[in-house]
Parts: sequence; C-alpha cells; structure tokens
Amino acid sequence: MIKFHPSERLLRGFAAGDLSSGINLAVATHVEYCQCCSETVAAIEDELAFDLCKLDDEIQSPFEDMLTSILSASDETAVLTKDTFTTDKRESFVLIDGKKFKLPRTVQRKMERQEGQNWRNLAGIHSSALGDFDEYRASLIYIEPGVQVPMHKHKSIEMTVVLAGSLSDEQGVYKPGDFIVLDNNIEHSPKTQQSQCCLCLTVMDAPIQFTQGMSRLLNPIAHLLF
Repeated sequence: MIKFHPSERLLRGFAAGDLSSGINLAVATHVEYCQCCSETVAAIEDELAFDLCKLDDEIQSPFEDMLTSILSASDETAVLTKDTFTTDKRESFVLIDGKKFKLPRTVQRKMERQEGQNWRNLAGIHSSALGDFDEYRASLIYIEPGVQVPMHKHKSIEMTVVLAGSLSDEQGVYKPGDFIVLDNNIEHSPKTQQSQCCLCLTVMDAPIQFTQGMSRLLNPIAHLLF
C-alpha cells in the first residue's frame, strides 16, 4: 500500500501543466503507480475543464470554431490522424546486479532517448543519469540488499519515487509508488534490508552533501555520483 503521496499543490500543478519538467517527471511516475492520486488528478482536470468552459464568449468563440472544424473533417483526415498518433505499449526493462526490473512508462520514454544505460557503482549504490530536466537532474538509483547510504542532507530539494523493492530511513519505510520529498532541513541515511534491494527514481536540483565520517571526502565529487 502506498503511504507517501505528493501534496495537493503538486497534484494541482501537475494537472494544470504548471510544473517544471523535473518535478513533473517525479509526480507523473507516482501517479502511474497510485490509483488514489490518479483519480485526484482526473478530478482536478475535470474541475479545470469546467472552469475553462465558463470563459466569456470572446474567448470561447475561436475554440468553438476550431472544434467545429475538427468534427467536420473528412473521413480521410480522421483516418490519417488516428494512424499518426498511436500509443506505444511496448514494455521496457532495466537489468542491474543480475536482476530485471520493469520500468514505468514515464521512465521508459526518457530511456528511449538514450542508446544505453551507464551505471556508476559506489559501495553497492548504483546510479544512472536519465538527463537534465530544466534545473533538475533525474537519475535511477539502485541500492543492493543490506546497504546503507551514509548520512547526508540535500542542498535544496530531492524527490524520490520507489520503483521496486523497498528502503527505509529515519522517516519511515518506503515501498513501490511511495513519493518522498526532502529538503535541506532533513538529514537521513536510507538503507535496504539484508534480503531486499531497491530501485528508485530521484529528481534533484543540487548534489547531496555527506555530513559524517570519511564519506564527507566525497562531497567535492558528489555531483558525479548521484
């Protein structure tokens, strides 16, 4: 059961198309997993559509003309449009540490732009960049079973969506679909159980900062690791 969800503000921004592409990726991935938030987004979209219909005639008139033109299009045009815009239902997987994981459609579309997936491994913590999205960087993070990420904080915002497996930190236990938001006020040390790995999507706008022990020596190159 999914216990951690985006705020209503984020869901409204997602429904309205107002989020930056990085945050939009994180929220869209959660919505793909979460039936509750999917229904909430659909309700918000209906609400926004109703508000749009109440606009004055000056704004509605061009829209109505366009709608009439579409509905009166010839059969030939309609067929062409239908054939041109198709849904790709192929499934995509990622293979890491001898394990195969099915990816959500939101991540599949980002990976299709890349020729291959390159992973960096630091003591059982694997990372693979999906790319930059506005001011955010998105990555896949895979944590092997029985591994603990050193204590760290975030210079700004990090959003994480668990895709498979589970992990825990000082705030709770996270399962597939859970949406985690952390800022620079929170230090944590996420870990996996001995028998459980974790694959997740992370979206952040600044590198993490290790805060304890020898791991602090990695701070100058943290942007290369995560």
